[in-house]
Amino acid sequence: MRMSKKKHTSCPEYYLGANKLDQVSETKGLGIYVTSNLSWSLLVTKCANKANCVLGFVRHTVEPKNPDLFSKLYKSLVRPILEYCSPVWSSHLKKDIATLEKVQRRVSRFALGTNANRMSYKDR
Repeated sequence: MRMSKKKHTSCPEYYLGANKLDQVSETKGLGIYVTSNLSWSLLVTKCANKANCVLGFVRHTVEPKNPDLFSKLYKSLVRPILEYCSPVWSSHLKKDIATLEKVQRRVSRFALGTNANRMSYKDR
C-alpha cells in the first residue's frame, strides 16, 4: 500500500497589473467586516462594542428621569448601529445573537431605571 504525499496547497497569488495584491484575513467595506472564513462574528462583536459606547454616552448625557428623550436618542443613535445591513449578515449563531441581546438587555435596564430589577427581561 502506497501512501501519497499531501501537496502543500497555498493560496493563489493575485495581481492587479504588475502589482501583487496582499493577502488579508479580514477587510472592511461599506462598514461591514468580511473575514476570510465568511464568519460574521467579528462584525457582530464590533457592532455591539460600538453600540455599547454610544449607549454609554447617551446614558451619561441624559438624566434617567427623562425616558422620552432616552428613547428617542436610543432609536436614532444606538439602534441603527445594531441594525445596519442586518439582512446581509443576519446573525444565526447563538453566540452572535447573545452578543446583540446583551446590548438590548442593557438598554432596557437603563430605560426602566430602578424598576428593571423587579422585572424579567421578557417583561421589560
